[in-house]
Amino acid sequence: MMLRLVALASLVALAVLAAPAAVGLLLEHQLGRELVRLEARQPGLTVSRAEFRRGWWQSESRQVLVFDNARRIAHDGWPAAWSVPRFELEVVSRHRHGPLAGGVPRPALAQVESQFTLGDLAGSTRISGAARSRLAWLGGIESRVIVQPLALDFTEAYGGLDLFGGEFTLMIDREFQTWVLEGRLPGGELRSAEGSLALDDGRLALRVHREGRAGHWQAALRLDTARLRAWSRRAPRGQTFGRNLTLELAAARVEDRLTLAATAGAASLSLLGRESRGLSARLGADGLSLAALQALAGGEPSAQPLLTADGRLTLDPLRAELHYGQLDGTLTLEMPPRSRGATDSDHPQAWLDGASLYSRWHLPAGLVDLAQRQTALAASVRALREQQVLVPTDDDSYPVEARYRDGLLSINGVDLQRLMGAVTAAPASRPDNAGVP
Repeated sequence: MMLRLVALASLVALAVLAAPAAVGLLLEHQLGRELVRLEARQPGLTVSRAEFRRGWWQSESRQVLVFDNARRIAHDGWPAAWSVPRFELEVVSRHRHGPLAGGVPRPALAQVESQFTLGDLAGSTRISGAARSRLAWLGGIESRVIVQPLALDFTEAYGGLDLFGGEFTLMIDREFQTWVLEGRLPGGELRSAEGSLALDDGRLALRVHREGRAGHWQAALRLDTARLRAWSRRAPRGQTFGRNLTLELAAARVEDRLTLAATAGAASLSLLGRESRGLSARLGADGLSLAALQALAGGEPSAQPLLTADGRLTLDPLRAELHYGQLDGTLTLEMPPRSRGATDSDHPQAWLDGASLYSRWHLPAGLVDLAQRQTALAASVRALREQQVLVPTDDDSYPVEARYRDGLLSINGVDLQRLMGAVTAAPASRPDNAGVP
């Protein structure tokens, strides 16, 4: 009996001693396999270096990946409107082998400590950071990523980017189909020749799930920030910003169609130097054309409408307590169904002519007065008032109901063609005190 126990204990001890070496072999094999799969599945990505030095209790690895974004953009059908740089990602890692690399009660296949550097091949852009990852026994990755503070200067025309660092948690399932990223952005600013966009104390949550079939994915994003600021040289009189801003975005792609749902809210906002108390908006789009978005991103005219057949766009509602008064409204745009034998690229203007739109707004009197002070809008707003199309209510707001159907647009029940005739017949004169009050 004693000999059996001693033999069993010896076998267990040998298994425990041999397990880390076996894990090292498994890691080396699996890492090489994943790099081959990644290179095959991602157009524009090349593994230029892959090193793995295996030990008994731990191993070290180094991978260098080159991203040719121009090739990737061309593969996905997006037109390249400008020169796109090539980026290089270098990851140097130390792997502590299991079976108890994660500790008790969370054993792991390995614990990985990594240093990474991302930059363009020209050497003008460099992002560095560190990650601590846990590789599960049944597959999957859980990482804690720390990004170092960053200051980048682009070309003179494009300005630069400043980031105050960040900390993120990244989780990937064993099939590499679901990616979850959560973290904090202390702050950052994107600068350009036209102005800047800055974020203070931001929190980010992103979840992406890719279906087995190519081209099918779902994504959900949530961004919370204490303040989002935008400044433009064209409007130097005041910044535009939102305090306690929340943005939620859900998107899905099925073949060549996108579905989008977005919700935004802010405790207060500033627009053109005037501060207001709040904003809430909800936007939904079903049937966005991927081809039209690709053409729009490349600055090219699209042969297809932005909404495909049976597409629908809704803004319901949008509310804001502006400095000029309470603003609220809704909008619904629907595209006609596909006719038999037709495609979205056949006669795109016919799809637009068959669209229907309904919109209802309550505009504060101060906002209407502001519009009439602008040179480009003065004649139109004055004509709408003179023809009693815009009539204020008892609460000093202007109700506006717009309808578009069968190629005809009406505002508050009045045909737009008659309105435009009145506008063109009205004498052109520059309004007094034009500009923002």
